[in-house]
Amino acid sequence: GGAEPAASHCPSMGWRRLPDTLSQAQLWRHICEEAVEYKQSEPAHASILHSTILSHRSFESSLAFILANKLDSPWCINAVALMALFQQVFREEPDIIDAAVADLLAVHDRDPACDRYSQALLYFKGYHAIQAHRISHRLWRLRRRVLALALQARMSDVRAPEGRCCGCEDA
Repeated sequence: GGAEPAASHCPSMGWRRLPDTLSQAQLWRHICEEAVEYKQSEPAHASILHSTILSHRSFESSLAFILANKLDSPWCINAVALMALFQQVFREEPDIIDAAVADLLAVHDRDPACDRYSQALLYFKGYHAIQAHRISHRLWRLRRRVLALALQARMSDVRAPEGRCCGCEDA
């Protein structure tokens, strides 16, 4: 038999694990190793790395913490409540975490600016927005629509370019 045609794995066809794809556990180990390396090379960043990655036992716990702190807002929900909500959503719908892992692998593979998995997990707004959308979508399907809309609105605020908002005119 010949080699499988490249077109047989098209991103629009959905996620499927390939033989050389990291598992969630392998990815989490990589991220933790990167965080330790960063911590040693950039001590000023050590507390951030500890709170976002090294103090967590799992990828989903770290992702919930990062998203909750990004979306923390005095007018919406505080970070502690958001983290609990996100962890509940991840437990109820583990496919969201599988998709988040797949997204992280794809960003690392396709974005030349991303040479470490932890970079996208910590800093890439688009990655955060996709994960927040999945959580909001789950809440919407559970008929928790006000909360879903509030999270989407907050993510839009967080993603807005500095000093600008939708509808603002150039000065």
